[in-house]
Amino acid sequence: MKRIVYLNGKIVPEDQAYISVFDRGFLYGDGIFETVRVYESVPFRWDMHIQRMVESAQNLGINWKGDPELRTMTSELLRKNDLKDAYLRITLSRGIHTGDLGFDTNAEPTIAMIVDKLRLPSDEDYERGVGATIIPHTWISPMAAHKSLSYLPYLAARNKARADGVYEALLCGAFGRLAEGTTSNLFMVFGGRVFTPPADGRILPGIARQVVIDSLLDLGVKCIDEYVGAEDVRGADEIFITNSIIEVLPVTTLDGIVVGGGNVGPVTKKTLDAYRARVEKEVRTAK
Repeated sequence: MKRIVYLNGKIVPEDQAYISVFDRGFLYGDGIFETVRVYESVPFRWDMHIQRMVESAQNLGINWKGDPELRTMTSELLRKNDLKDAYLRITLSRGIHTGDLGFDTNAEPTIAMIVDKLRLPSDEDYERGVGATIIPHTWISPMAAHKSLSYLPYLAARNKARADGVYEALLCGAFGRLAEGTTSNLFMVFGGRVFTPPADGRILPGIARQVVIDSLLDLGVKCIDEYVGAEDVRGADEIFITNSIIEVLPVTTLDGIVVGGGNVGPVTKKTLDAYRARVEKEVRTAK
């Protein structure tokens, strides 16, 4: 069955969705995107995703201030693709290249949305945890705070992780400090205290990251915004990673070495439960 997609104000079959070869997103990766998880036809934290996209567009000089019709179009996309629980991807590029490599802040942007079936880690991954590896990451820049279409460095690191037989690569930046995963934010537990790298412009301020911080507060646990060194993290009692699709995923081996006792820890379990309880409550309210 052909998928139905959204492109520049229209909902069309995928084989009728054409983007110019001169689009700057195609030519230069000049654009941004959002990945949203849909629960029971409700895009979770929709407003936060759109606000982050608007802020990134403004910061990068892309002529887009949001579109209130996107939410309605999303519901239509889900209906036409017969999906209720889904992956939603919103892609925004600067638009057609005019010949000048500089940012054209008045260009008409290209915006597309697709929905698809969720591809989640297995139940075993949540029950037993996944593996991760640490990879030097010398390209950390202010662009790390945006979900940029220029994603190749992260894909290369992700590919290295998969080649090593693990789920995720944890990126190690300046001074040997861990920043984030290729598609995830990072949390570490030491003696019951939870640490996460600060959203200081050098990591993506993930939507799920904020949900986790809020969920930890529900549990009476304050999350500490602080970088942890690559060597120090090997002594963590627990490690977990987050994004909007996987929610909270435990990491129980790091570079082949067992994390903690090799089992999913109590803070990780409570955080995942609290995250899902928050999702359930917000989705029920939104319906």
